[in-house]
Order: sequence, then C-alpha cells, then structure tokens
Amino acid sequence: MEYIDCKEISYCTLFLLEASQDELGVYESCMKYVLKHCDDDAIYEITGCTRGELGAFAGDIRNILSTHVRDELLPDEYKRFDEQS
Repeated sequence: MEYIDCKEISYCTLFLLEASQDELGVYESCMKYVLKHCDDDAIYEITGCTRGELGAFAGDIRNILSTHVRDELLPDEYKRFDEQS
C-alpha cells in the first residue's frame, strides 16, 4: 500500500492510498471473519463500529474488486458476488 495524500474534513481524516487487489482482498476477508465469528459487542470493541457499518465497509471492498478487476484476474468468490447483485 502506498500513501498518496490526505486531508482533514471536520472530525475525520480522509486518505488517498494506492492498494493492490491482493491487499484489498485481505482486508475484506478479515472483515468477513470478524462479522462471522464475533458478536455485536466484540465487533464494536475490535473495530469501533457496528456490525452494519463493518458489513458496509466489507461490501464496498467487494464491490470495488468485482467492478474494477479484470474477469480473468478476479477470484471466483467475487464473481459469485457480482452475479448475485
């Protein structure tokens, strides 16, 4: 992952990063693991967000991968996700 830039907006810092397909896949897999194996209290303790928020973040990554990665490079699990949408 490479840092490109950041800016502060209100209470939040937004980062512009360059990340590989593999890096995004790892992040999404970690989020799926937490969602599957942790209750709501543990999710909040680990991540600082709700189950719904974490699910939305994971969904955003899945959408990015399934939309922008060439079909021949896209793992099957994301192809199935794309077909279900």
